[in-house]
Amino acid sequence: MVTFSICETAKRKKDIDKAIDIYLSTIDIETSYTNTNQIKEHILSTNTPTNRLLFFYNLYVNDRMFGFAEYGYLPQTQTLVIDYICTKERNHCAFYTFYQLTIDEIAKKLSKQNLYFKYIITEISLAQKNGLYCDKDSNYFRKMLSMDNFVLLKYPYYQPDLEHKPFSFSIAIKSVSESSISSPLNADSYIEIIEDLYLNHYGKWYERYLDRDKVYTDLNALLSRIKKEIAPQKDSNKIALVSCPVFEAGKCQNVNIEPLTVSKKIKKNITLVLLFCFWLMISTLSLVLVAFANNQMSSIISTSISVISGVITIFLYIRDFFRN
Repeated sequence: MVTFSICETAKRKKDIDKAIDIYLSTIDIETSYTNTNQIKEHILSTNTPTNRLLFFYNLYVNDRMFGFAEYGYLPQTQTLVIDYICTKERNHCAFYTFYQLTIDEIAKKLSKQNLYFKYIITEISLAQKNGLYCDKDSNYFRKMLSMDNFVLLKYPYYQPDLEHKPFSFSIAIKSVSESSISSPLNADSYIEIIEDLYLNHYGKWYERYLDRDKVYTDLNALLSRIKKEIAPQKDSNKIALVSCPVFEAGKCQNVNIEPLTVSKKIKKNITLVLLFCFWLMISTLSLVLVAFANNQMSSIISTSISVISGVITIFLYIRDFFRN
């Protein structure tokens, strides 16, 4: 039996390094890397700006550390930002379970403050090598989010990386109030969301590590660049799943899906339990045969009762073992 549970990362400080390791093994460092020391600092920080909230969660599968996620909430535009959803293995079941559990938990937390989100957005990398989309994390997101009514906006977008050159990305968005965005998100609404994202999400992050004036000068320059490039008539297009033109044209690297596996430690424990059961059965059977050969009825009865009790005990132990 497989059980899933989530926990705020800061509440299990002993697992923060494990969370960072999962993050590093998942993202493409060349295009989507965030300094891990900065991530740790934000996880443990109690200084929360009112115009941006951060959420960090761990995923546990059978109490084993399996995933790490980071979200940001922007109350000004009622937008929830998916920064990262990382799982130890590329597995649809783990991804969707983690995604849904965290979204529901964040919604409950916000509702207690009379806050709600209208949109969920994330960044999809457009980085290419030899004509192929090379960011596997974004490729996987593109595939997974297509099943949850996300759409790709055709407006220009650049991910702010103020310590390096900004990368070309696209914004994937989902309207929470509707099953999908049936009509295009107009340019003014898009600019409003991106301005909120740049100044209140990225700005509040980077101003702790870089010169504050330079941070906001660079962010406003990127915003001005988008405003100049944006066309008055733009729309959104569905993230294709099966009949995806990007996949058909060979422009997106396929992502291998890994099965959800039982850890080696658990497999070893199962083997030890089975060996112990086999040894116990052989031992008790030998005792019964010896007692029967000596025609000792009382010994046969007592041994049989011991065997039945042992079997029941083993059954209950194994049942509890697999439940955990």
